[in-house]
Order: sequence, then C-alpha cells, then structure tokens
Amino acid sequence: MPQSPRSPQPSLDDVRHLLEASRSAHLATASADADPHLMPVVYALHDDAIWIAIDEKPKTTLRLRRLRNIEENARAALLLDHYDDDWSQLWWLLLRGPAKVWWPQTWDAEQAAAAIAALRARYSQYKTMTLEERPLLRISPDRITHWSPNPTSPPIAGAPHPTSPPAAGAPHSTSPPIVGGD
Repeated sequence: MPQSPRSPQPSLDDVRHLLEASRSAHLATASADADPHLMPVVYALHDDAIWIAIDEKPKTTLRLRRLRNIEENARAALLLDHYDDDWSQLWWLLLRGPAKVWWPQTWDAEQAAAAIAALRARYSQYKTMTLEERPLLRISPDRITHWSPNPTSPPIAGAPHPTSPPAAGAPHSTSPPIVGGD
C-alpha cells in the first residue's frame, strides 16, 4: 500500500493556542534502562518551552521519579488530549524534546522567575506556594505531532485542510505518519 505524503510538522506557534487553552497534560519520562513513567501535570508555556513546577502538594521526597528519569534520560514528552462522546471531536497533541531539571541552587534566577510567574499566572493555587525553593522541569519541544479524525478538531494553525472530509475512520494529521502505535 503506498504511503501518504508527509505533511509538515506543526510548529509550536501552530499549537500554542491548544497549549494555552488546555489546563493539564500528561508527562512521560523514562529511566536510563527505558522504564516508562507517566504523570498528570499542569504546565505553562514560556519562552518556547514547557515549564512544570514540583509544587507543595504532599510528597515523600523531592527526588521524584520523573526528576531522576530526566537526569538519567534527558528526553520527555507531554501529551494533551481531548475526549468527547462524539468521536469526530477527539484529538491529541504530543510534544517531545530534551528536558532538564532546574534546581534552585543552580538555575538562572531571571529565567526561573519568569517561568514561575507564568505558572502563577495560569494557576492561582501556585500564588501561595514557594516555588522558588523547589525544582522546575523545562521541556524544549523539538518534535510535535497530533491526531484527530476531523480536520477541524482541533484547529491546528497552518494545517492543510482537505476540501472534503476524510473517509470515516481515516486519520488526519499534519505530522508524519505514526509508526509503531505511538
């Protein structure tokens, strides 16, 4: 079966509105021996990077598995998705890229302060938390993929839209075809 031509990968600007509208996502990391770890997170987009705070919700340690994983394997992924009983409205957005743990003792104070301000602007719960004393995660997306059965859900800026809808069940994506059940 011939492969469909690859469409250009969406840019961060193309999906910025989805990142700003979504309130939560799932962070995927893997250890050095490829043991996966998935966590729900809240985040802020600042300076073309995804920032995630390790906040003051109860934790047994600050040496969380997601932090250890990123220190061992500096690749991470952030998944946003939308479910609807009308499956023509389903979509997901996956951002992958290098990740880094920013520890307060070693971070760039100006950049960390801007990231914390962006997180506090998005989540009122952070206004009373001392995020300046806790680690931050920074993901710099270098690969963005998305899927929806409907070419207009979600609207990806700059995405080519066919003049007629795809056949029932046919995937629509402006990203490279998914191999291996991404």
